[in-house]
Amino acid sequence: MAIDPYAACPCGSGKKFKWCCQPIHEEIDKAYEQHNSGQHEAALRTIEEAVRTHPTKSEVFGRKAHLLFLNDKADEAEKALEEAFKLDKNYAFGYLLQGLFRAAEGETIGALMLFRKALDLYPIETVDQRTFLFDNIGHIELRRNHPVAARYAMEHLARFHANDQEFMTAWDETFGRNSRMPEAARREYKLQGADPKRSPAWKNAFEAARSGRLTEAEKAFTELAKAPKVDPATWYNVGLIRAWLGNNRGALEALEKYVETERDEVKAAEAWALAEVLRLGDDMIEAADYLQHSVSFAFRDPKGIETLLGEWQRAGRLIGVRADQEQGMISGLVLEEVTQLIGAAAAPAAPLGAYLLIAGPVLSLWNVNPEPLGKIAAEVEQQLGPDVAQKRNALGPAQFGDVAMEAMVFPTYGRATPELEEKLAARATQYFEDVWAHRPLKCLTGNTPLDAAAHPILRRKVLGHILFIEQCFQGSAPRRTKDGQKEAVETYNFNRLRHKLGLDTPAPPPPEPVVDFTGMSAADLAALDVNELSADDLENAFRAAIKLDAGELAGRFVRTIIARPADPKKPDLFPFFKYLIDQAQTQADWDRALQIATEGEQADVERNQGKRRNDYELRRGQLHAKRGDADKAAEVFDQLIANAATELKLRGSAAEAMLSLRNGPKARKYAESGLEEARKAGNRDMEAYFQELVGAAKRQGG
Repeated sequence: MAIDPYAACPCGSGKKFKWCCQPIHEEIDKAYEQHNSGQHEAALRTIEEAVRTHPTKSEVFGRKAHLLFLNDKADEAEKALEEAFKLDKNYAFGYLLQGLFRAAEGETIGALMLFRKALDLYPIETVDQRTFLFDNIGHIELRRNHPVAARYAMEHLARFHANDQEFMTAWDETFGRNSRMPEAARREYKLQGADPKRSPAWKNAFEAARSGRLTEAEKAFTELAKAPKVDPATWYNVGLIRAWLGNNRGALEALEKYVETERDEVKAAEAWALAEVLRLGDDMIEAADYLQHSVSFAFRDPKGIETLLGEWQRAGRLIGVRADQEQGMISGLVLEEVTQLIGAAAAPAAPLGAYLLIAGPVLSLWNVNPEPLGKIAAEVEQQLGPDVAQKRNALGPAQFGDVAMEAMVFPTYGRATPELEEKLAARATQYFEDVWAHRPLKCLTGNTPLDAAAHPILRRKVLGHILFIEQCFQGSAPRRTKDGQKEAVETYNFNRLRHKLGLDTPAPPPPEPVVDFTGMSAADLAALDVNELSADDLENAFRAAIKLDAGELAGRFVRTIIARPADPKKPDLFPFFKYLIDQAQTQADWDRALQIATEGEQADVERNQGKRRNDYELRRGQLHAKRGDADKAAEVFDQLIANAATELKLRGSAAEAMLSLRNGPKARKYAESGLEEARKAGNRDMEAYFQELVGAAKRQGG
């Protein structure tokens, strides 16, 4: 099919096709037409001629590699692709193609990494190539038990398949209302912090994620997380983006930090339910609390197996049997042995012993609970005896449907009886309240849910874990039809479990994280987002900047403090206005200094009932003196002294200001009036101080 000349070029350069690879695609298209019509050798000759004609074009080497690959010439295809990368190391189609090579070799992880690399390189306008990549990524991630990453990829496909009934049915069964996956594994997740008041760096990171540039977004949010004080939403976004990228381990690390710092316990618990989903990925076995234990037997003679299956069936222990004669496979469930009786006296329900699969001469058994699995395996060994050719044990990730399987019972003989729901409820109650609540879990650092519930942070993980297993249990529960819709039979109310663990009453939020501003460099302080800092943090950052002699930074923090709405707990802003006044004075910007004094005095009247008015007026008089205006300085001092006649320090400051101007007469006036007031008050220290000032004024002609 012809490519629109104004569409994005399929090579991934970001240019329009017309101005990129269109000149060479006439020969490339001819080669593909020959290949598709069965003229394979002719196609290879055509593409080889194109290479000779356009030896500097990576696209022609990439298409040569593709045609060689289609003709089962893998080694030659790799060499051609190497030539393409020599010409363009960011050749997007090359990485897509290399991913196909690895997938054909069975290297699933390698293929996935290359597909993601290609996705990063392809511009968002290259719809066909990105759709192909999302399709491959989604299916690989599903096989890895990474449903969050798979859904993110397949959401992009859903936009182009809204009218495809087959696709939408598959979507609904996997991620929609008919899915048996827990909601935490299949729901749509969104980044936190979409409000417009965020910093430019935050908005850029958010936009990168919104436009599908996940690797770029992950790096940007990770950089934001290096700030001394981090918004918990930053860690959530890092975790979610890593989950979308299939990096479950990295996502789990970020979500740990989010759960520790998020003040909303409900949000923290929901995030940990997501973390539990991630812990079941195929690369998280060492971190998972639920694992699939399996044992397989290669047997020589099928007669022993036939005998054992017959015994299990007669005892009502083999149920749900399905036979695929074409594939030579038999599957079913083997129930635990709960009684030696058979027929009417047999127990109506029993727990799962093991899943069973027979494929050719191999019998496989598996269960998340190794104890009943071991008993079933022992029965097999006893029955087969020397007919066992090989036995192999394995450990792998559990499926979501098996997480709560220990809480389930199944009808013997596959016959549901009226008391089955009662048996299910009793089993679930016994398991969750008497077994699970007392079982040490890795996600709780080895604590039991009962003990962890008393810990302020671990209780959040317990809440998230309960939410997760509740959804898994509902997904595994029997279904019944109500109003034309299938719904899970409710056999256990998990609020009972929350109540027994003391989790049904909210806990106080965790304390705000303490930031050590004293250990920061000027660069660290400059990187702080002042909008995210509390009033105390701003003060501490201001003091840290002062110690580093970082005046501009200190001024930035001060301006933020005084611009904030009034804080009844901290109404006095004089030290901060004084700092700005001193900065302006240092620069000899007297008008600015006086303006700041006026603003500070006004703020003091509004916020502090004018308690520091005299201090602001004193600074105003001193500023006039500093700029050499004795008359204005005296005017301010006179009014100030009249308003606070008993404040001896005001007369002293006025006298000192006049002495700095070498205005002896005015200095003597303030010093002598201060001396008189000091004698009246019997303040000998101040009396001596004013006597020194009088003497200094006389020496200046006063």
